[in-house]
Amino acid sequence: MDSIRIRCPKCNWEPDGKAYWQCSCGHVWDTFSTGGRCPACQKVWEDTKCPGHVGGCDKWSPHLDWYENLDDIVDEIRQETVMPVNIPLSKAKLTKLLVFSVVFLAAGVWMVVANPQVDNPVFDNVVVRIVVEYGAMIMGLFGIYFFARKLMDKGPGLIIDAQGIYNNTSAFRDGFIPWCEISEIDERSVGASLASRQHFVTIVKTGGSRIHISTNGLETNHEDLLKLMKSYYEKYKQPA
Repeated sequence: MDSIRIRCPKCNWEPDGKAYWQCSCGHVWDTFSTGGRCPACQKVWEDTKCPGHVGGCDKWSPHLDWYENLDDIVDEIRQETVMPVNIPLSKAKLTKLLVFSVVFLAAGVWMVVANPQVDNPVFDNVVVRIVVEYGAMIMGLFGIYFFARKLMDKGPGLIIDAQGIYNNTSAFRDGFIPWCEISEIDERSVGASLASRQHFVTIVKTGGSRIHISTNGLETNHEDLLKLMKSYYEKYKQPA
């Protein structure tokens, strides 16, 4: 960022830090040390006179016009200021997942009540049947509770900014994760086949723990989220 140079816009005379300006209250001071505000009476001078008795032109100019490169510095600050990226929860995706959870629960209840007979040595095993039946009901109940809560959640699913990531996508509130606590951002795929495979963006924390973020409930897709998080991480991660 360029440094600010102060000089008269009319004659290019440069102040030397001495007290050449007198306020209407009588106080004498260096007006550029306070941005044109009198330290005695707090009056703000919008215009500043170039002192002729020390080599200036004795003309008045707007105080801000004395500061060179000020516009460039403001532009740089605006470019460096990063607005947070808010990724909302997808009501459509969450509704679909809620319906799947209801189906899981209904299937588990049906298997317990109807006790269907299947000519299959694996499924006919009592232990396997209990695991499948009650597992389906537990997954269904958990899904109904979790997705119903997320549907009522008015907050964003994910916030990414210059400080870190706020994760509101999982059942466990990870909350805010600063970039300094992240050592790597990668992806993970889970599933027996390409059709059923689920993709996650994986945050590896400095202690070794991992946080998996799915886009199943977000208004974005896996590829875009991974690209966005990696770009922010590369820009704001702490130097090794």
